[in-house]
Amino acid sequence: MKNFLQGFVRFLSLIALFTSLSGFAFSDTVSPYQSQVTVLNSVAPADGITPIKFSGVIQNAFGTPLSNVPIKIVPSKKEVQVSASQHTNSQGQFSGNLTTNQSNIVTLNVFANEVELFDAPEVVFSLPKTAPGNSIGASGGIASFLKAQLFDDTPEEKGNTSHFSINSVKNTAQISEKLSVTVTAKDANGSVDPEYRGTIRFSVPTDPNASLPADYTFTKEDQGVHIFHLALSFNTPGEHELAVQDLDDVRIAGNFVVKIEKNEADPVVPTGPKGITITVPKNGAILSSPRVNIFGTATGCSVLTIKDGAKEIGTNIPTSPTGEYTFQTPGLSHGEHHFTALCTDEPTLVSPPVAIQIDREGPSVMKVTLSPNPVVAGKEVNIVVGSDEEISNAKFVINNEEVLLSRIDSKSFAGTLMIPDMGDYAYSASIFDTLGNEKHEAHAGVLRVSGEEVFLDTALSQNHVSEGTKVQITATAKIPLAEVHMKMNDLAIPMTKKTDFEFVGTVIAPAQGTYPFIASGISEADGTKILPRAEMALVVVDKNCKISEFPNEILPGQMVQFKGNCKKKIHSITAQLNNDNAPLETKKIDNNSFSGQFVAADTPGKNTMNIKAVFEDGSTEEVTHSFDVSEALQNAAPTSIQNLQAKPGNQKVTLFWTPAKDDQGVKNYKINYNVCGQPLTKLNITPDDRTQWYVDGLTNHVKYCFTVTPIDIKELEGPASNEAEATPAGTKNTVKQAPKSGGVDSAWVNGLIVFVIGLGFLFIKRRRES
Repeated sequence: MKNFLQGFVRFLSLIALFTSLSGFAFSDTVSPYQSQVTVLNSVAPADGITPIKFSGVIQNAFGTPLSNVPIKIVPSKKEVQVSASQHTNSQGQFSGNLTTNQSNIVTLNVFANEVELFDAPEVVFSLPKTAPGNSIGASGGIASFLKAQLFDDTPEEKGNTSHFSINSVKNTAQISEKLSVTVTAKDANGSVDPEYRGTIRFSVPTDPNASLPADYTFTKEDQGVHIFHLALSFNTPGEHELAVQDLDDVRIAGNFVVKIEKNEADPVVPTGPKGITITVPKNGAILSSPRVNIFGTATGCSVLTIKDGAKEIGTNIPTSPTGEYTFQTPGLSHGEHHFTALCTDEPTLVSPPVAIQIDREGPSVMKVTLSPNPVVAGKEVNIVVGSDEEISNAKFVINNEEVLLSRIDSKSFAGTLMIPDMGDYAYSASIFDTLGNEKHEAHAGVLRVSGEEVFLDTALSQNHVSEGTKVQITATAKIPLAEVHMKMNDLAIPMTKKTDFEFVGTVIAPAQGTYPFIASGISEADGTKILPRAEMALVVVDKNCKISEFPNEILPGQMVQFKGNCKKKIHSITAQLNNDNAPLETKKIDNNSFSGQFVAADTPGKNTMNIKAVFEDGSTEEVTHSFDVSEALQNAAPTSIQNLQAKPGNQKVTLFWTPAKDDQGVKNYKINYNVCGQPLTKLNITPDDRTQWYVDGLTNHVKYCFTVTPIDIKELEGPASNEAEATPAGTKNTVKQAPKSGGVDSAWVNGLIVFVIGLGFLFIKRRRES
């Protein structure tokens, strides 16, 4: 037995040696293929502030997360700053941020315990104003962005411009002194390019608090030269480089060096009582830059500490011979900050606090209104983009075209557009606060352009009625309605949904007079407002007779009974239907009331009943009552379902829909599906009338089409719904593929180890039993 065990151990050693040569990974070894890197936002402006965020998980060959693994992040561009985890946490996870001041494509290389991961995602840093999704051209996406920023063809509006020259009357100025600069577009030969029509942006990396001109687009009148009068000032002493860049092409740029001096001509050594003050920023200032320049004076102290609340953000800050000090904070978070400066050697010597607010967030609320919507092709649409707070600018983009907006007040901008072709057009919008912070909605809404104008048609069951008469109100449209709002003399009238296309309500006629209605509908498809086709008003007159009882809903062939009453004594009462000469069956109940009955028409539609009363004094009066004969639903097939939606999952698609209607009740639903483009011959049937169902066993990354058909308890089938499509999505796809054999993740190696060990234990057990 001892010899057998020694031999078995040697056998296992050989197997271990073999598997190690084959690339077998032990449980604590990093697998570059199982480990993953995920980029949370693949595009960010190259402003040195806004980060591209990433995270990942380090795993061994068996997919087990590894904790406390050293992590090293190496971007492909040395200008990129990295802030990331040094080691994985207890779940094997790590995360970090990338920032840079230079636009470029950057590859993110990750090393875990010196092992380079197979995932190496690419990210894009853009100029702040030209990040994809904001002002990219019709082609959209990263491709057009790279064409603009990463040195492809120069657009026509740039003319032959290759660079800018910047000139000023003076290149030396004092703090806060206003300067004028001239920017000239020049070609490769140094000549002025009068055809330049691009947009430029100013920047001063060394003085974030500098006051700079706003972005400017050159016009034909500029002829390639534009003067910015007294539009520039600096807040920090020293030498600064003013840079100008074309927003669409980083190759077109220029710079100008200016020296900023302190306001005092001769240094003055401070005397007097000890004290510290912060002069910049001012108390209550609102800033958009996360880095703040702090200036001040100190008497009786040579080294200072700067605090933001209770946290030290700067230490060992020296004062000049004149008692001045300057300090630039690290990047600060959005919100309020409270600065104090204290003497390092004498902590009780503290400046008065200065409170400022950093506003890096865009406006909280954006309002976008298009009227009318839906609209008829070729008709003008009014656009209003605004907010609940003051804004500095607004943008509206539809069908890859930006619509020019003009300010109408401090909180909103407006414009108009016209689309000639029918279809649904998605639009995006942006608003900017007074500091330039943006709120962007990539999917702000949809403009529906139809071949004919959509109206809300309204009608009254009767008009010119007497006080107290019950009147039915009907509102219909050619498209499905979500809501109908109805008012009569500021009295809100509840409207009930009868069908997808019709709402009804009732009102009791008030005192004698004319009562106009205000009506509007809401589209089920996109929530847009639908206006009435014509004005409607209820006229209440001083009539003797009125209909007091009449059915709310009438079906074809139904026996209809009605009652009425009159103020005067009735001599006789007659009635006709739809001006037919044949009289209806009527009778006088007593001197002031009457009744009657008739059989409704066999076909649905609008009908009118005319009643003529002859009074005992010889006078007469006619009463008109309008009503609808509804569709007969008995023994009919179900209606079609509405709003079929498909949500993809892993190897499955979940369907949702609005239920069908049926007089006998819906039993279940039939789901037909197949790969899009093929007949929908595959079948799934729900067990009951539920309106949510998933179809599984599908292939990921293949588009499937679905329809849903209702079936009632008599097995009658309604019409099939519209087609919905979805593409099942499984686990993450990687651009690179792991080796299919011989690598550290080879499944057969793991299986071999398990098999050999199991075989050995089985053999030992049998030897013991024998």
